[in-house]
Amino acid sequence: MTNLRFLLLITGCFLLAETVIVFLLSLVRPLSNIEEVFFGTSLIVLIAGPIIYYKFFKPSEDYLAELERMEDKIMSLSLTDEVTGLHSQHGFFTLARHQIELAKRQGMKPHLIKISIDNYPEISKVFGRKEGDVALFHFADILRKTYRRSDIIARLNSNKFTVYPAITPYDGKNTGIMSERLQKNIAAYNAQTKKDYTLSLHIDISVFESDFALYNYLNET
Repeated sequence: MTNLRFLLLITGCFLLAETVIVFLLSLVRPLSNIEEVFFGTSLIVLIAGPIIYYKFFKPSEDYLAELERMEDKIMSLSLTDEVTGLHSQHGFFTLARHQIELAKRQGMKPHLIKISIDNYPEISKVFGRKEGDVALFHFADILRKTYRRSDIIARLNSNKFTVYPAITPYDGKNTGIMSERLQKNIAAYNAQTKKDYTLSLHIDISVFESDFALYNYLNET
């Protein structure tokens, strides 16, 4: 119960008690002008108060449903990056933690691919923040087309992304092939885009001796 509702409840109880007292007094003696005014005002408040509350202040079903949708959206946004639709950093840690544990049980070292759009700051500065978000959205779409659905793809911060491959032993050759595919997809995008800018990437592949080292690496990003 909120403080406002508690205050209204106490006030209502006080008015009800006073009204009852004044009414009982009216049975044994004539009421003074002040008592009559108080009695009439109290009756109006006690009758009209609940009507006004239910009419204007009681949360409607639509309001409660909208509130629930907003709560769901907040939860979703905490796991999903709003601009790209990829996993957020929090979402990445939530999902990758399970995959990392499975990799440890199978004796595999965790590894990930970290990608940054080198010229993103310049794009945002020259063409505006909104166009910078458009560039991020298109790049996220390229990542989805490049990597497998089972891979965990996330945006860590401003222009930095990461891909945690689904449980597979680290293989420099296969990982290199995926990086080459990403570069080809970026080149294809740059060749056909009608934008006044292209996307320039930096790709870093890291292998870690432990999940602790991986988490430290990401937290320092």
